[in-house]
Amino acid sequence: MALMQPSIARRTCLAVTLFVASVSMAETTTTAPPTTAPAAPYLGTFVYRYGPVAIRAEVTSATRLKWTILEGMPEPGKSEEETVERREIRPDIFLATWVEKSGAIVTQVSDFTQMRATSTIAANGKTMVFDGRIERLPQ
Repeated sequence: MALMQPSIARRTCLAVTLFVASVSMAETTTTAPPTTAPAAPYLGTFVYRYGPVAIRAEVTSATRLKWTILEGMPEPGKSEEETVERREIRPDIFLATWVEKSGAIVTQVSDFTQMRATSTIAANGKTMVFDGRIERLPQ
């Protein structure tokens, strides 16, 4: 077996070293945690409008929601605080679901880019689906 000349061996070693270093750098830059987390678009105070129905939603965390009926439904002013399960479907689109005190199950998909929402309410053996728009209120 022929031995490599020293200059070829050095070039090969240098090439391997550079390759390993570049792979290590790529792994480091792609796996490093972000320095700041983006603000969640679902946080804040909103009015959800479904035709004549308007509901104010105050979202203080990923799991807390307070809603108040503003107009278009019986019992304007009725309000409840809910524990919400929330999942990001894709950037700026979130699925939220909760069970109200009445036993009604609510599922809501909110698109904070288009400012549109679809909500489903299942209660008393009936299911209702509402499409509407979202308005962010100033803080």
